[in-house]
Amino acid sequence: LGPGYLRSIFFLLLFIFQIFFHASLLSPLFLRPLSDIALQKSADLGYAEAFYQLGVYKMHGFGCKANWEEALEYYKTAASKGCADAANEVGYIYDRGEHGVEKDDKQAFKWFLKAAELNHTEAIRYVIRAYHDGIVEDEDGKKYLYWVKKGFELDIPEVYLQVGLYLFQNKEYESAFPALAAASEKGLISPNHILALM
Repeated sequence: LGPGYLRSIFFLLLFIFQIFFHASLLSPLFLRPLSDIALQKSADLGYAEAFYQLGVYKMHGFGCKANWEEALEYYKTAASKGCADAANEVGYIYDRGEHGVEKDDKQAFKWFLKAAELNHTEAIRYVIRAYHDGIVEDEDGKKYLYWVKKGFELDIPEVYLQVGLYLFQNKEYESAFPALAAASEKGLISPNHILALM
């Protein structure tokens, strides 16, 4: 079977799943199992988004008992297929270390870094903080600066704010001002108070 044919099957199954998912709120005993079957079939076809959604189900207990360990495996599979959201969730689970999963800062950073490499904005912020706070080694500061530059290139408002706050705390006011001003221009309210003091 060609990739176009498989893609069509995936979207058809996803459409059926969405219909059943929304309708399952009205008839959970009948329709929910069908939506789960459609989602599992999509996962069997190897689609990253299906594995990610199964992870969401397991993590939050949607239609099943919450199980972070099982969610972790679904997320890891989705992340291995290039799903940035899934890699970020794996990092989050290891960072939190709850519900039967042991806290592991090294694993958390590894997965947040993978998500950041896929341009996940929350993960980029975590990686910047990890390098800034010394959670991981960065002797010459080049890795920190690389990710700050990456955040600026992607025009992430929260990165402007994050870096601006770091500079402000270090009393590097001239450098902090443009970063905080950029965050404010992007619609964030919190930098305005600091800018008023400068």
